[in-house]
Amino acid sequence: MTMTSRAGASRPWPVVESVDGPDWTNGGAFFIRNKRQPDLYWSVSYAAQDVAIVVSETRRSKFRIWGSDIDHKDLDKVLIRSDRVTISPVSSEKSARVLYVHPSKAETNVVVLSGDKKEWRFGDLFGAFGTTWDDNETELVTYNEAEGEEWELC
Repeated sequence: MTMTSRAGASRPWPVVESVDGPDWTNGGAFFIRNKRQPDLYWSVSYAAQDVAIVVSETRRSKFRIWGSDIDHKDLDKVLIRSDRVTISPVSSEKSARVLYVHPSKAETNVVVLSGDKKEWRFGDLFGAFGTTWDDNETELVTYNEAEGEEWELC
């Protein structure tokens, strides 16, 4: 793109391309999918002993992300990676008890749903969650701060 000044001089200016996807705002509801394999989505599974978060090509669940230190009325506040957040499935909001994404109480790094609030760093969504990737038919979402995969909100 070339811009012309009032004096008639012109020079090329870089154009900032728009970014695809939703704004990451406080209280937003998002699908969460794998960035490298965009057909893999987080889904709530009620079939497991604990209500687990699984990765699925055929099912997906929407999750609401709230900034822990941000007023719930401030829906225009953009979340940044250092913000502390809670993550909950939208489907649990109408039940008697809201559930939150939480690490399993067992000695595993599997991610489940719990009535206890758990704060995460918003940036954890971009590299601290992974999957079991073993011979199981059900691939469970796991939490491993150092060896996760990259996920995106859509």
